[in-house]
Amino acid sequence: MKIALDMRGSQPGYKKHAHRGIGRIIQGIAPRLPHLIPDCRFYYIYDKKLPRPQFKAPPRIEEIFTRGGLSFAGRQKTLSLQFALRPELRKIKPDVTLFFSHEDALLFHRGSVVFVYDMIPYVFPEQYNLRGSIKGKLRCRLMQKIVRNSELILTISENSKSDIAKFWGVSPEIISVVHAAVDTKIFYRRSPEEIEVSKGKYSLPEKYFLYVGGIDPRKNISSMIKAFGIFVKSVQDINLVLAGRLKEQAEYRELIGAIEKNDLSVRVNLPGYIDDDDLPAVYSGSEALIFPSLYEGFGLPILEALACGTPVVTSRLSAIPEAAGELALYCDVTDPEEIAGAMQIVTSGSELHQKILVDGPGRAATMSWDNVASNVANAIVRLLYDKT
Repeated sequence: MKIALDMRGSQPGYKKHAHRGIGRIIQGIAPRLPHLIPDCRFYYIYDKKLPRPQFKAPPRIEEIFTRGGLSFAGRQKTLSLQFALRPELRKIKPDVTLFFSHEDALLFHRGSVVFVYDMIPYVFPEQYNLRGSIKGKLRCRLMQKIVRNSELILTISENSKSDIAKFWGVSPEIISVVHAAVDTKIFYRRSPEEIEVSKGKYSLPEKYFLYVGGIDPRKNISSMIKAFGIFVKSVQDINLVLAGRLKEQAEYRELIGAIEKNDLSVRVNLPGYIDDDDLPAVYSGSEALIFPSLYEGFGLPILEALACGTPVVTSRLSAIPEAAGELALYCDVTDPEEIAGAMQIVTSGSELHQKILVDGPGRAATMSWDNVASNVANAIVRLLYDKT
């Protein structure tokens, strides 16, 4: 039987997938699947106009290079992408096509298996203006139809599974939770020498709290900024580092305004995007990861921080506890005073640091890419078995 994998999300320049969680999931799962389902023939499908990702394809993989979607103002639109893969898929005639994002999947395509990571726009409709325009309404309807017509839905948390069933009326029976993971060969506690190199490369302060991720409203960055403003009134030797491609995001000016309003311009560092090779050292050098999100499909930075032996301050909202277990310092992230109190605790020389150094890597190891890929393979095999 034939299995096609949509690999475009691993290619730099295809939307923003490659440098986000989707890119990591593709790289964690795709190379392992052929070994886990050896009786099937695999096809990796790439956009021929974009650079191929760095990782090496396993043996017995046929690589297909297809056209991209039509570009409008430099961007590939959702509707045009519906026509990008169809010619090649008609030639291959796969029994299963795995799409690593439902936004890249095809409507009415036989054998579709789609990843749906979260339902953030539906949980916060006022922030994403889902139905504020005809375009938004059509896009919502298209995504819903794609998912409902899929033969199998994969997601990364029980919380996301519940939300998918709730908002899209999908039967839980066709939704499989496969979780997410970190590569513990990359994410582990780094040496003091490596930490110092990373500080020099990104001009990081000697002591700092770390935030990694986006700054859209549900990330709740304003509460973290306010909390840090409270914290620094009593602690003078720690900065806050906000890492990521923040300047590209619509909320960047609002972020700068919040920093200035709280008189934190000299206490908040914005190093930009941290290369994956350097990120473990940046985690390792921080006092704690501050992750005040109101909703996550999983919360990959939490698991990355724990793998590096770094404490995490976060909430018990959405899927976050599925990532952190009992190793995070939980607080009410809507209350800046409570976040500031948690910052005090993680810098007070408590036993938390030692516990995370010992137990954090073990937590990450239980959510390995081998386990995730095995979960995906098992779900696909069950689907193939039902077809025969």
